[in-house]
Amino acid sequence: MTDLKNEYRIKELERKVSGLQIQVEVLHALHDADTRKRDRQIRDLKINAAVNRGIPRKEVARIYKLSPGRISQLTSRRSA
Repeated sequence: MTDLKNEYRIKELERKVSGLQIQVEVLHALHDADTRKRDRQIRDLKINAAVNRGIPRKEVARIYKLSPGRISQLTSRRSA
């Protein structure tokens, strides 16, 4: 009888651990997405600051490995 109880408890704990692992993975994914978003925002602010300081957009594009068109989008969006 105790073997059945122990087996039941083990199964329940395994189920709970599995659920917690899923929650942790979701939280990690959310954190990673937030981090990427903040990193992108910081990069965009740096790009805008560089253009505002007079660095040509083509040069900023080369530095950040983006197209000049993308730099124009980012800088016009900030000034709008």
